[in-house]
Amino acid sequence: MPDTPARGGIPIIGRLTVVELLGFVGLVLAAAASLWEIARLLGEQREPAPPAVFLVPALAAFGSILLSSCIGFALLLNRVRRRLSGRAMPPLAAGPIDVGAMRRLSDAMTASMIAQVVGMILPLFATTMSVGLAAAFLFTIVAAGVVFLVCLGMLASRLGRSWVLWVGMTVITPFGPFIAYFLMRKLVRQALKGAV
Repeated sequence: MPDTPARGGIPIIGRLTVVELLGFVGLVLAAAASLWEIARLLGEQREPAPPAVFLVPALAAFGSILLSSCIGFALLLNRVRRRLSGRAMPPLAAGPIDVGAMRRLSDAMTASMIAQVVGMILPLFATTMSVGLAAAFLFTIVAAGVVFLVCLGMLASRLGRSWVLWVGMTVITPFGPFIAYFLMRKLVRQALKGAV
């Protein structure tokens, strides 16, 4: 993203680019829809109450979407303010990067993501499943998730980003691992391109 006010910004709403405007609109809509669903679920509790086994996960999912939308809005607002004030974005890495280590971490992150997806999808096609096989799938998903978070945090740290923010946002958002994976792959590609 350029450090100076972008050409083609929309003058009515300030100097936002189309992408920034769409980002703000999307985050506000996601937060409003989540808030509406939370209010609707809590309103249903006064009537015949839905089973807690359905209510609690739904509230947790919509609450995490609401929280991540608010955090995303604040981060995007900070990014726009930086750009409009002419301040440069923080560098991708504080110093020289180890290309080999970055590639290994990136490959491990990709492998752990694939293992998680396979572990989630395969049980959907099984008509019957033994307890041992279900435990093996669950263990695979959890172990791959831990490896994914460790690789993500290490890559973020090596690129001069806050590993706490990257790992935290990945954990609290429903589709966080997929979003974080593609964003981190893009940052790694940019860093490796600059290092070569």
